[in-house]
Amino acid sequence: MNLLAVFQDYIIKSLAFLNLKAEGIPSGWQEKVTVTLTRDPSHGDLATNVAMILAKPLGYSPKALAEQLST
Repeated sequence: MNLLAVFQDYIIKSLAFLNLKAEGIPSGWQEKVTVTLTRDPSHGDLATNVAMILAKPLGYSPKALAEQLST
């Protein structure tokens, strides 16, 4: 298992722990989550698309959801 896969698994398990059962969350969202290296080091080391996947079903903007998830 590579390091990106470890972080991807951690993100999915962390969000599953939050018990995301809100209406409108697409089933199988876990399979859509990716973790990649950032292209620009000033943006950090890793990036994930989880906020883009879950923002609309949860009623947030992707930026607002990302900010909540990062705290």
